[in-house]
Amino acid sequence: GQLALAVAIHPEEGFTNHSGLYAAVIVAFFMLVGMKLFLFDVDYIDVGDHAIRRSVGTALLWLVSYPAGVGCVALVGSGIALLVRCMGGGSGANDEFAQWLTCTAMSTFLLISCVSRCLHYVPYTRMLTETHHEDQAKTLYVVHYAQIAIQCVAAIVVYSLQFWNVSSFQTLVVLVGIMTFLVVVNLIDELVLLNDPHVHDACVDADQKMSRSKPKHHQHP
Repeated sequence: GQLALAVAIHPEEGFTNHSGLYAAVIVAFFMLVGMKLFLFDVDYIDVGDHAIRRSVGTALLWLVSYPAGVGCVALVGSGIALLVRCMGGGSGANDEFAQWLTCTAMSTFLLISCVSRCLHYVPYTRMLTETHHEDQAKTLYVVHYAQIAIQCVAAIVVYSLQFWNVSSFQTLVVLVGIMTFLVVVNLIDELVLLNDPHVHDACVDADQKMSRSKPKHHQHP
């Protein structure tokens, strides 16, 4: 919501030409779409694999980290609103502060997201391990932690962006590129599940075994 407001409320302030305004709003919109995909569409966590179900410690850590991550997303939205204002040369616009706020909030959000992902079971691995498909589970472990490592590197790059001596528009373009890259990286595990026949068949077999092992509830007339 905060990201949407950054684009929707008075984006024209300070802009002397329509082309600059359109460029700023379009880039900010792509940032919004990238954040939405990253937050909601690239990772699937089964209820049984969630940190809350894993242990008391992981549950408490997730309950602390999740609000902090949401707060960072709100700050990213505020930072983008300031970046758009700086692009138009709006009154009172502080380019350095806008870049600092956006880059710091975004990098913190990415790191918190990495921590949250470590708190959950790696998707499908618990089911694969319980049904003796350890090799396929190891493949998913490698992909999962490689994604987290790449995301940590991206967080460092995002934080350092404020020191690159670039304009607000260039900052926003780089952030959009990084978010797009991370969305693609975080889809790799889904591609492995769909396209690797060994992993795919193991998941199907494991799901069938888990379904058969669940106790059946008989209805009494």
